[in-house]
Formats: sequence, C-alpha cells, structure tokens
Amino acid sequence: MTARTARRRPSEAAGYVRRLLAGAAVGGHLAAGVAILGAWVWGGRLAALSAALGAVLALAFSIIGHAIQIAFADASPERLMVAALASYAVRVSLLGGALALVLGSPERFAWLQRAPLGAGAILVVLGWLAAEIWVFAHLRVSVFDTPVEDGECACDQPHEP
Repeated sequence: MTARTARRRPSEAAGYVRRLLAGAAVGGHLAAGVAILGAWVWGGRLAALSAALGAVLALAFSIIGHAIQIAFADASPERLMVAALASYAVRVSLLGGALALVLGSPERFAWLQRAPLGAGAILVVLGWLAAEIWVFAHLRVSVFDTPVEDGECACDQPHEP
C-alpha cells in the first residue's frame, strides 16, 4: 500500500458523528417500519406505499446531512458550517423540486396519499431525533483543558494561583 492509497484513521470527531448517525438511523428505520405497518393496517397497500415514500425521503435527507458532517468533521468550524449549510440548501431544494413535480402533475401521482406520506416523514423525523438525542446523551466525550506549564494558564485568561 502506497502513501497515496493509505487510508487515514477517522478522527475522534468523525467517530462521534458516525455513532450519532448509526443510532439515529436505527431510530429512523424503526419509526419507518411503524409508519409503513400502521399505514398498511389502516389504509391498505397504497397508504403503505405513500408512508414508505415519506419515510425514504426523510431518511435520505437526514443521512445525507450526517454524511456531510462526517466528511467535514476535521475541517475548520467555518468550512464545516459552509458545507452543512450548502448541503441543507441542496437537500431542501431537491425536496422542493419533488414537491413541485408532484403538484405539477397530480394525475401521475393520483395514487399518492397525503396523510400517510406526511405520517411516514414525521414519524421518521421523530424516531431519528429521539434516537439521536439518546445516543448523544450516552456519548463519552473527553473534554479537558490543555496542560498548564510553567504556571501559565492554557486558556489565555489572567490566572491567579
């Protein structure tokens, strides 16, 4: 393996975001299953298909956002913010384009049921956020000041002994 093809080890920050993504994805997928099953029971096959479409859109939106955060985890805060905001703008624009497509040709999407579609998306977002919050609450993030040498404070603040 050459230096060019050698893969560097993911940073600690990227590892934290990966753990958040994994946990949140589990919660989102479980919620998607609940939404699809509930739509099937209460509305049949087309309702389940509509709920599945809403769930897939919400999952894709969230997974892409986390993937961008992982990709830029080691970048400067400014660069990470630009990447996250650009990613958000692109994702929202794509969702808006999909909405315009559906509203522009309702005869092609007559099978699509709005309530199950919305329920699928909303339940996935709620399941995603609940799992992400749970994982975040259980992360063991090491936070400490840099060591003090020669009596100087590492925080660049006046320090009294």
